[in-house]
Amino acid sequence: KGGEIFILDMGKPVKIYDLAMSMIKLSNANVGIDIVGLRPGEKLFEELLYDVNSAIKTDNKKIFITKIEDGAVDITEYFDKLEECIKNPNIDEIKKVMKQLVVSYKEVKYN
Repeated sequence: KGGEIFILDMGKPVKIYDLAMSMIKLSNANVGIDIVGLRPGEKLFEELLYDVNSAIKTDNKKIFITKIEDGAVDITEYFDKLEECIKNPNIDEIKKVMKQLVVSYKEVKYN
């Protein structure tokens, strides 16, 4: 129909490290793993932008359908603000405009 979001039942969680070790073992390669930790912009979890309880079942028991609330913003009213941000970059002002434009924007703080 359009506008749907498909939610896949991925089964039980798998640790990336365990997956990497299995793949290395299967390939018989002599490969090391560097654990670098969380980098800027990376997340430990993904926020859900939909209501899991309102998901609709499909013919496939591992696929569900949902829609997110329409948070569309008319960006034409922000053109002047965006142009100003380009001419005079100010990180706080850019974040302010982004929060207004992207309804689901959440600032992540890193230590």
